[in-house]
Amino acid sequence: MMYALLLSAAATLIGLGTSPLVDSQHNHEWTPVTNQGEGETALHDRNWSATMAQDGRTLNLILLRVDMVDSGDEIVMDTIIAADCANAELGLKEAYFFQSPFGNGIRMPIDYVEMDLAAEPLGNDDAAILDAACN
Repeated sequence: MMYALLLSAAATLIGLGTSPLVDSQHNHEWTPVTNQGEGETALHDRNWSATMAQDGRTLNLILLRVDMVDSGDEIVMDTIIAADCANAELGLKEAYFFQSPFGNGIRMPIDYVEMDLAAEPLGNDDAAILDAACN
């Protein structure tokens, strides 16, 4: 049953089309990276990655498509997550909100990535995201 729910959520997220955070001709290869079983799903695009330098360190960037509930509101968004693999830290580089209480169709670029997205020690979902970014 849980697997069927995951496939259903993934199909809905994939149906949103090409992410506004990448080139319009990009072909995604979405694969589930997290599923908390409580209405939150994250898919990782295995066909997109990049790196950036910040504060003398190299950060790996990956693209996630997320469907989650926050304070009772559904949020569907694409995010570029920055990973410091050596220090096991995650940060948010950019987001595009398909659906959110803040509004729909909103792009949120971030100039300086705060590496405080995940609590320490990393939970299972954050560890899976770090693994996707670093391996």
